Amino acid sequence: MRQLLFSAHARDDLLQIARYIARDNPVRAKSFVGELRVQCSQLITQPLLGISRDDYAKGVRMISHGRYLIFHSSAANEVHIERVLHSARDIARLFESSCVDH
Repeated sequence: MRQLLFSAHARDDLLQIARYIARDNPVRAKSFVGELRVQCSQLITQPLLGISRDDYAKGVRMISHGRYLIFHSSAANEVHIERVLHSARDIARLFESSCVDH
């Protein structure tokens, strides 16, 4: 069975999302991040889910949850969650700074 791994950037993204939502609704912040994690867990059985985003990084695919985008890649028996970003952010710039490489 595949392992689901979150990059340091993805873990930080989820923390920032939770903090942002918690300013208005702490309960919703927790449940929304839980929903994002459930969406990510689908990738264990469907690692090719989503569309290819080689324009951001080679081998990266993208799925969405509401206005949030989950960027992932897979290698051997692992699925890597690379970033979890709001669709209004400058995604290309954020990928340049995170330099995804597996």
